[in-house]
Amino acid sequence: MTPTCRLPADSHLLTYDELPYQRFLQDHLIPNTPFLLSPAATARWGARRDWARPRISERESELLASLPEEEMSVLLADVTPRSSQPSRAQPPSLPNFSALAAYGDQVVPVADTAQRQYSEFARDERPLCEVLQLWEKGEGRTLYVKDWHLVAELGGGREASGVYRPPDCFLDDWLSPPFDAPSAPSSTTSASTADFRFVYIGPAGTFTPLHSDVYGSYSWSANVVGRKLWWLFPPGTEPRDQYGELQFDVRDAKTLKVVQEEGEVIFVPSGWHHQVLNLDFCISINHNFFSSPTLPRVYAALRANHGRCAEGIADVMSDIKTRLGDAVLPDGRKAWEAEWAEEVDGLLARDAGWGWKGFWACVRNNLENPPTEPGLRPGNSDVAGFVRAVLELYKASAEWRLLPTAQALVSDVEELLDKCGAA
Repeated sequence: MTPTCRLPADSHLLTYDELPYQRFLQDHLIPNTPFLLSPAATARWGARRDWARPRISERESELLASLPEEEMSVLLADVTPRSSQPSRAQPPSLPNFSALAAYGDQVVPVADTAQRQYSEFARDERPLCEVLQLWEKGEGRTLYVKDWHLVAELGGGREASGVYRPPDCFLDDWLSPPFDAPSAPSSTTSASTADFRFVYIGPAGTFTPLHSDVYGSYSWSANVVGRKLWWLFPPGTEPRDQYGELQFDVRDAKTLKVVQEEGEVIFVPSGWHHQVLNLDFCISINHNFFSSPTLPRVYAALRANHGRCAEGIADVMSDIKTRLGDAVLPDGRKAWEAEWAEEVDGLLARDAGWGWKGFWACVRNNLENPPTEPGLRPGNSDVAGFVRAVLELYKASAEWRLLPTAQALVSDVEELLDKCGAA
């Protein structure tokens, strides 16, 4: 039941005006292949209506200009063919800073794409209004608003739906709260906690370096304003240096290369590394998500992170063994093994964003309260197959025996599978 990875058979990227869920599931979700939705998917969004404005003249400020023609022609020389070519009756829109100013008091992450910091760019946080003011003055050309949790800040529900609504095929989202459900953060919970729905805003030339998405998730990204260029690498083909580290900037690489037009939505499969360049001043809406077909990949990513965490604090194991010796807990577990397992799981949660308890709580919660209606998710028997595939792997691991909280969550998962008749 583990999804495989392959390029489209005809080496053309498929583009759809409409994509029924079952075709999405069988042709893209399980095979793990990319595609595009046409601007019809976003045509009714409030964001498309309110955040974009037409180009009034060719003499707009330099900050709002697209990349130079010479650079554009080089970048677009070898793009991957599409199943249907987009119509370009109008030039790309420009951002409507006046409309965005309604969110000006929200504090947003801002990357400076002129200052590399390890595998990303230097970041800070500031009110959105400060960034908009710089752009209105023609300054801040290298600034890129990234990972702005607009939906969480709005509290979800009706107000968020007035800005946009995910295409139906993406509503089976196990990672974030159901889109239409109110989700106002409490006084003790950050708006970004358990939320993987973002807005990105940046001038032409700003970009996101090569990476793969959090937790081994899928992602989708919709261009509200402007065009982007994507470099997509199936798992195992991503460029690395002599030390095995990801290359930072791969714009010269030969791979699947996609121009995403204004209004289009791109689906990025699980485990595919990608780099994204803004060809124009761009605003995009992006979701990381996963559902039951992704569980084997998400599990594998978490297992790999677990191994790295255990290796990183291997010296702690000997300290615990020396301190606890041969002591045995009332339930029969060796005390040092139990403490070591909790230590590694705690580090995993801090490093990866969740540990085994968080993973199994996520599975349980989504089985208990599916995020969307039956016609927009796999059938119960298929869901059970994906879940049981990772259950078997986990129950063969030491963590199954050593982490009682996670063990209880796994028992809950098995009961839910039995109750829904999918055992």
